[in-house]
Amino acid sequence: MHNSRTPLMKWILTMYLVSQQDSINAVRLADVIQVTYKTAWLMLHKLRDAMSQVEEEELLSGEVQIHTHVYGLQRCKPTFNRLAHEHPILIGSSHHVGEENSLTHLKLHQLTTPDLDGNLLTKYGAAQFSERHVEQSATITSIVQHYGRTRRIPILHHYVTDTISWMNWKFNGIGGKHLQAYLHEYCYRFNRVVRHQSAFNTLVLTSMLRRYPTYKDLVARDYRRRYEFNSHGLQAA
Repeated sequence: MHNSRTPLMKWILTMYLVSQQDSINAVRLADVIQVTYKTAWLMLHKLRDAMSQVEEEELLSGEVQIHTHVYGLQRCKPTFNRLAHEHPILIGSSHHVGEENSLTHLKLHQLTTPDLDGNLLTKYGAAQFSERHVEQSATITSIVQHYGRTRRIPILHHYVTDTISWMNWKFNGIGGKHLQAYLHEYCYRFNRVVRHQSAFNTLVLTSMLRRYPTYKDLVARDYRRRYEFNSHGLQAA
């Protein structure tokens, strides 16, 4: 059947589908808009790049809690010695003052080797997260440094397990290289809901004002390489 959709129509439809609660994977998108898998993958990752920009610019405020967890291809307790499919992540959340269950902002942040000492979030890792993602006026009420302790706050445990289930169900699991892009995608939609904003409209506006990375850039990107050594020691990249 002849495909009558123009490139612009395909792009707008892709933004609409990504903005929906369950999003869409590249295999399904390629079938819906009649493009190759490579083109669908590229379109989705360009939009994740835009969503990542939004998420990086919005900071946690009010009362903030920081907990660590681990993403894996199976829902299981983290192992003492991390397996290849286990990736440590950090959950940051904003709440109304005195209302622990009133989650108003969610951040999911992939941890890298310099952030960790075994299965323990280091002071350096916590400080780096706070500097990049928390407003100076915010109050950090708790930092849980060990994996799998999010059950102390049920609402955080709910959303981190929901994120893991979504990534494993929709995408058959995510590797460490691009994991942060998918964490940003989940938080982008969640934070639009709690802020009473349109995920689609925000994505359209953000997309109009940016220069997207190329396929070569995206394939070469590894979100785990956030640090580099230089003459002054370990610095954030």
